[in-house]
Amino acid sequence: MGHDHSHSHETGHGHSHATGVRGKALWIVIAMTSTIFVAQVIGGVVSGSLALLADAGHMLSDAGGLLVAALAMIVGSRPATARSTYGFRRAEVLAAAVNAGAVAVIGVWIAVAAFRRMGEGPEEIQTGIMLAVAVVG
Repeated sequence: MGHDHSHSHETGHGHSHATGVRGKALWIVIAMTSTIFVAQVIGGVVSGSLALLADAGHMLSDAGGLLVAALAMIVGSRPATARSTYGFRRAEVLAAAVNAGAVAVIGVWIAVAAFRRMGEGPEEIQTGIMLAVAVVG
């Protein structure tokens, strides 16, 4: 009759014994989102699709937000110091504020581009390229 129990090896010294890169999945998502962003920018410019460019802006804000979050995670995981007695967790709050500002700027750019395009009249869109990139995105 064996018994089960676990041992916690966390030392409270600001590190863990886990192997691998901290936030590895987050870095993979950043790479994927950035790749789709580049594809949408190229597809949007080549096809003339403002919709693809707008979605590229969305992907840029997502990738930027994820990157800022990853950096905030690294900074926020640092242990408290004599000067920063609560640690560096506020970096995550500042990261959220930066991301919100970036989303606002991208939203304004999309609105300006849409109004400008409405004033210029219809533009031919290469729908084959646009659809292929949109499906991937």
